[in-house]
Amino acid sequence: MRKVLPDVVCDARQLSQLPRATYDAVYCSHNLEHYYRHDVPKVLAGFSHVLKVGGFVHIIVPDMGAATSFMRTKPDSRKNPCRQCW
Repeated sequence: MRKVLPDVVCDARQLSQLPRATYDAVYCSHNLEHYYRHDVPKVLAGFSHVLKVGGFVHIIVPDMGAATSFMRTKPDSRKNPCRQCW
């Protein structure tokens, strides 16, 4: 298996400090939900800042509504929530 390393590892609130229009894509998986609500616009603006024209952002965040609904409707899941999830 080929090991792939990220081009940038940093606090996403600081992306505006990187050179403008440098990257073809931004991949953000299970990171955005860890920022305070007031920081999210700064993170998204940073994505826009570093993207080349025609670039794209791929954002993955958890569906907390589905997770809490699952926990409410399946009492056994509280013992081992991942047993039935996926």
